[in-house]
Amino acid sequence: MRIRSVAWLLVAVPAGAFAQVDDRELAKRNYQTGEAYYQRGEFEKALESFREAYRLVPTADLQFNIAKTCEGLGRWMEALEAYRTYLEGVPDAPDRKFVESRIAFLEKQVAASTPAVAPVSPPPSPEPAPAPAPVVAPAPETEPEPAPSVQTDTAPAPESSGGGWKRPVGWTAVVVGALAAGAGAYYGILAAQKAADLEDAEAEGGEFSETGQAIQDDGELAQKLQVLGLATGGVLLVTGIILIAIADDGGDSAATSLGNSRFVVRF
Repeated sequence: MRIRSVAWLLVAVPAGAFAQVDDRELAKRNYQTGEAYYQRGEFEKALESFREAYRLVPTADLQFNIAKTCEGLGRWMEALEAYRTYLEGVPDAPDRKFVESRIAFLEKQVAASTPAVAPVSPPPSPEPAPAPAPVVAPAPETEPEPAPSVQTDTAPAPESSGGGWKRPVGWTAVVVGALAAGAGAYYGILAAQKAADLEDAEAEGGEFSETGQAIQDDGELAQKLQVLGLATGGVLLVTGIILIAIADDGGDSAATSLGNSRFVVRF
């Protein structure tokens, strides 16, 4: 619904209703300015203009326009008050039913937007203080009985023999080293035999054949195994001999005394 036009009212009001002719002209200009703002959707400025016009010329129709503008701004309470002021000023208004429907709508909006006040519950009654705990007299202190003394004699730790684990490990290394060296020697003989077979195959075949290639591959593998066996066997033999010699020597020991106990350190 459009806002109410009050141009005819501003003209029809007798001159005695205005303090001055200037107020009437200024009210008319404010009304026209507010109407222009309202049509452009600038409700805040329109409301200022309508209220200024009502301040200069307090006519009920301007309250209708103020109510419509407040609705556009979502200011439900102000719109509700303006509609009620309008009906008070114009009890037999031709659009009374419409205004009353707007008032009913705005009353629901105001009620929905007003937060409900939670009832204040009385403070809980204080709980009774707990009864004091009974005082228990402490039991008389008794001196602990002295523990019986125990005398222990610490016998000197026997010194271990000089051989220990070195002798069996040394002999194991010697045996394994000898086997590895023997395997290396075997593969050396096999490599020499493969080299001789390769020369015979080349002499008979003329050209390098597939048989000659196979013999050459076997010979190269035998040479590698020969080197590996001899090197491993040599290292194991030397290690085993050293361990056996150290075990037979018995090792040196250093004794450290502490009270009645003696700790023997061998190195």
